[in-house]
Amino acid sequence: MVHEFKVRETLGTIEEDVEEIYDRLASIEQAIEELGESSIKARAESYWMAHIDGALMNRGGWLGGSFITLQDTIQEIEELLMEEGD
Repeated sequence: MVHEFKVRETLGTIEEDVEEIYDRLASIEQAIEELGESSIKARAESYWMAHIDGALMNRGGWLGGSFITLQDTIQEIEELLMEEGD
């Protein structure tokens, strides 16, 4: 059995790191936008940026996506807390 402290610590690490990833994606998107080439930005957003977002939290609401997302993994980890309470 995993201890509650370790589960909460893991969830906190994931949350912090995911925010950093999204911050970096926003920074990349802004840098591309500053080039003034909207077609490059549109392709990046529609393809690789959508894949990254879709695999994490799917904040963009993309169709399709990963079979198992980070959100699914978070839910599995949270279930460990429920199991420990049983």
